[in-house]
Amino acid sequence: MNERQRTILSRLAEQAAARIETGSANALLARRLLNESRLTVVTNNVFITRTFKNSEVNLVLLGVDGISPEIGVTCSDMLRADVSSRAVIKSEKAFIITD
Repeated sequence: MNERQRTILSRLAEQAAARIETGSANALLARRLLNESRLTVVTNNVFITRTFKNSEVNLVLLGVDGISPEIGVTCSDMLRADVSSRAVIKSEKAFIITD
């Protein structure tokens, strides 16, 4: 990575948040941002979430497929459910967003 790229990434990380959409280029961007210490990442992409799996997690906002009094929250995608469960365990706070 050259100096210009480092400067751009540093400025991006100094902003409050980065919303990273799905896509191979964005997955590469996520890897580059991994070492930025003050970055807030917002993504709905499981693979990008895995990139940050060893990072500190302060807040998780989850979408779920259903809520049942008997079994709790449900998710039809097992990979997404696994990544979400791990994020909730690591986070200081977790909230479910549903309609």
